[in-house]
Amino acid sequence: IIWLMLSYIENLDKCERLHVLNLSNNRIERIEKLEKLCQLRELHLSSNRIRKIEGLEHMTNLQVLNLAFNNIEHLPVWIAKKVIVMTEFSVLGDLFL
Repeated sequence: IIWLMLSYIENLDKCERLHVLNLSNNRIERIEKLEKLCQLRELHLSSNRIRKIEGLEHMTNLQVLNLAFNNIEHLPVWIAKKVIVMTEFSVLGDLFL
């Protein structure tokens, strides 16, 4: 679901078996409404307008997280535990104020 200029995430609560989600190149500002996607292995959110990494703590199967080229201000403490088991993690081009 890329290049659609989406500003928020919705209607994914029925996609419980989804393994890969690509929402790159949109206008998403918040990571939200993904709590039911427990089987998600890859989440691509590059080139959006995200400022905070939140709502991903419960995603135990996440192996790839791409948050490059957003407006992320800081990395939460819990992300360190997630990154250790991931095969890919990117925050390239983010600010970290």
